[in-house]
Amino acid sequence: MKMAKTSIVLYILLGVLYQAKGQQKMFFVNEYHDYSLLIEASATVTEQKIESGYVETFSVLTSDSLFAYAVTVLKIDAGGTEYSNLLSEGFKASYLQNCKCGISTVEEEQFNNFRGVTYRINKVENGQKLSGLSVNVVVNKSLFNITYMTNSFGFSRYKSDFHHIINSFVINPGD
Repeated sequence: MKMAKTSIVLYILLGVLYQAKGQQKMFFVNEYHDYSLLIEASATVTEQKIESGYVETFSVLTSDSLFAYAVTVLKIDAGGTEYSNLLSEGFKASYLQNCKCGISTVEEEQFNNFRGVTYRINKVENGQKLSGLSVNVVVNKSLFNITYMTNSFGFSRYKSDFHHIINSFVINPGD
């Protein structure tokens, strides 16, 4: 019954549009019905299937068609990974190897719909300095990583957008 209620909520959210901070937003539900989030209606979405899951990237541009920020959602089969593993040095080392970034802070945070471990990250990509936040969450046997990246100079301006997005993020726990 819980699954049915969650699916109904996700379908309802799919069609909802509203105005927030002067920009039109939409609820996005991915094709697997694993999660939903609230993001700019103008965001472009790309999906890449990987060995044990997928990566979906939402790219948001300014009104001048310049890069504002990107939100990436990674879902993989995490096997026996538990929430406590997210705080281990081994998990952090694995993350660093895959991200090819630096981690300046690690913090446990309670969001509206889940508790996660947040990394403040920095990297250089294509000559641009980028800053971001990366939240790791374990639900059942799946690891979700939700990463927000923007130009370092715009980080403080767009950081509030990330908090709106992450607090709207709903993970469907499945069976």
